[in-house]
Amino acid sequence: MQIRRAEALDVDALLPQFQVYLTFYKRQGAKDKVKEFLTQNLALERSIIFIAVDAQEKIVGFTQLYWHLSSLSMAPYIYLSDLYVDQSCRKQGIAKLLMKEAEAFGIANGATDIQLETAHTNAAAQELYESLGYKWEQDYRTYALKLPTT
Repeated sequence: MQIRRAEALDVDALLPQFQVYLTFYKRQGAKDKVKEFLTQNLALERSIIFIAVDAQEKIVGFTQLYWHLSSLSMAPYIYLSDLYVDQSCRKQGIAKLLMKEAEAFGIANGATDIQLETAHTNAAAQELYESLGYKWEQDYRTYALKLPTT
């Protein structure tokens, strides 16, 4: 299993996995819209995407990271927005490899920490994160306001 940073040329191969990921979270995304989103993120360096590639050169998982700045620490941190491994490849340590790559990237690029969110019901993800040293932040609550879209 190879973990590497995605490039623009990887978007078409990443697209099916990303769409399954959206479906997993009960979200919809037209193929052309998802492709544009991923292409723009990579082209404009809005996000960093690491992909897991199997021996047949198929993308079987990914994680997407975004840079954020903290006013409190006055330093950059990484928000790990997405982590997905194909259903047929789970329980093989791929998610852990992707998380470790994100950690190495953060250290190499001066991030103060990595933050992420997961559903209260996603016990498998919580177990993974805690096994890697992530702590459940209980001092703050996450709030969201849905804005109208055009």
